[in-house]
Amino acid sequence: MNVMKCELCGSSDVLKERDLYRCQHCRTQYTTEEVKQLITVRIETSESKQGYLSLAENALSEGSGEEAYEYANKALEFSADSSSALILKMKALETMGTIRDPRIAEVISCGKYAVGCASDDEKQSVTDEVYAYFLVRAFGLISLATAQVNDTKQVNKLFEAYSAVNIFSAASNTEKDDAEALARYINLTTAALALIAEVPDDAIKENLSLEGWIALAIEKLSQFFLALDMRLKIYGTKAADEALEERTRQLTALIYLLSDEKKIELLKKHQSEQSAKWREKGLCRNCGGKLSRLSDQCKECGKQN
Repeated sequence: MNVMKCELCGSSDVLKERDLYRCQHCRTQYTTEEVKQLITVRIETSESKQGYLSLAENALSEGSGEEAYEYANKALEFSADSSSALILKMKALETMGTIRDPRIAEVISCGKYAVGCASDDEKQSVTDEVYAYFLVRAFGLISLATAQVNDTKQVNKLFEAYSAVNIFSAASNTEKDDAEALARYINLTTAALALIAEVPDDAIKENLSLEGWIALAIEKLSQFFLALDMRLKIYGTKAADEALEERTRQLTALIYLLSDEKKIELLKKHQSEQSAKWREKGLCRNCGGKLSRLSDQCKECGKQN
């Protein structure tokens, strides 16, 4: 019996659909003439590393991360040091991660191994692609965390519900219930910083594109911290001194990855934007207290904003 095998994936599960034949595994279509040519012919490339790389690329472009991950692993069975397969696997992990577990350790492992396995001819292009991906993904994680923290509808409802029962314990109960969610969002920024830490300082300063992503990450991280403070304000608390010191350390470390010119520009912009946002909310940027309506002086710490 003549058996047709799909040219792309090697599957023999090919069925006729109207005037075309379609592989039920990878959805590739064939005309009647193409089917005649493929019957009883085993296409070697469909069972090679390149065949699985093509399948992984197609799956990734369609948003099928798990399929792309599996195909990339199949390609790695043919060649364990394939930089192309490792990069595809790295990118596939993005669609498989969750807020609870973005799987950043695996992403970093795949990216670093891809760079280490790259031949001399492809070393630079692979390095640039991996480092760019690390920074873009880091920015995405911080953006996600910021959006989640800014969404305070549920927290406000929770506080109102507790207040209706007991106004005196409403704040502490809301803070307790919100703690787990905040920990998840902070974990996303920690994962983002871990990705950034894998990109060498020299690579950032020598590449304007990478430096641009660092600058965006700094701005977004500043927004995250501000959103965090506004959320804590809902139930009458604020970040501990240790947490504030850690924020300063994180932002400073990122700023010092930039060139001197960009560093000065960003510091001025950051300070100006932060002050404006706090004043807009009527809050002191130093302690989070309320500002006087007649001036920008804080009623609690007395400092001018």
